[in-house]
Amino acid sequence: MENSMDEEKVSARRFELATAPVARTRLDVFRDGIKKFQKKHSEVLGATVYGSMVKGEKAKATSDVDAFLYIDADVITDKNKLQNQRLLENEYRSELLRDLGISEAEAHGLYKDLIPKILSDEVLDKNIEANIEYENALGKMDSEEPTPPTDNFEIAGMFHARVGAGIEKYRKSFLEKLMMLPDRKMAEAIWMGIYAQIETLEAGDKKRKVPATLEEALQTYHPELYKSIIQQKDNQVIEKLKNRIGLIY
Repeated sequence: MENSMDEEKVSARRFELATAPVARTRLDVFRDGIKKFQKKHSEVLGATVYGSMVKGEKAKATSDVDAFLYIDADVITDKNKLQNQRLLENEYRSELLRDLGISEAEAHGLYKDLIPKILSDEVLDKNIEANIEYENALGKMDSEEPTPPTDNFEIAGMFHARVGAGIEKYRKSFLEKLMMLPDRKMAEAIWMGIYAQIETLEAGDKKRKVPATLEEALQTYHPELYKSIIQQKDNQVIEKLKNRIGLIY
């Protein structure tokens, strides 16, 4: 079966597909199932996978599929369904498992950590707003320990090994929104929270480097924007040099 899962890289290979035959077959069936599910539902962005299934030899015959299933709210035609997003998310999950031929017993075992999430720019905006409130609350000595936004888990999940390119839309949108924040330190703090979630789910393997800064995240997930920012900085430096030596062009 063709190996078509995208591999995100920073300075070293971060993901390696399962090598154990049973685990690899389970992963390949899931990947192919996602692609077929996308053809069936245009609103399905794809999935991301973390855990032992993308850690090479660490995957065993009994390893489960740790994954997020992402759905694009913008493409859902019946907007009434979005009134109960949790119910709708579970419906997508159940249908995917049925299409994969997964029994209830297997679903509660090998696919218990398959988490569906509906995404939209509004969802990302609310997450960033909640993170700003959280970070501000952390700085108040007289306040109780604040609770991080509950959906940081699913937002961070966008940045694991992807199955299907659809998730790129919201990866890039999230990073663009962070870069547009007037407070760069706040943007960095929010990414650090996402980074911590990614590290936790990927078990902190030191050999597999997760982008720790917003700049590294841009390099990895939004190289076009990163290059544009670098070019803008270079142009600013050139203009400063022109002004300094008094040249008129």
